[in-house]
Amino acid sequence: MSVEIKNIFKQISGAAGEEEFLTMLEGNGVKIQRIVSHESSTSENEWYDQAYTEWVR
Repeated sequence: MSVEIKNIFKQISGAAGEEEFLTMLEGNGVKIQRIVSHESSTSENEWYDQAYTEWVR
């Protein structure tokens, strides 16, 4: 098993409306990601539904 080391505090310069994902750990039904949203949101009165459970901190 190889380990890739990345800086999670690195500044990300993304375009408005986009999201960037960095998977930090994944295995046995668990995925820990750093997600950076650049002014991304669901429209008012619209329900956002996804196929997996998410816990946000």
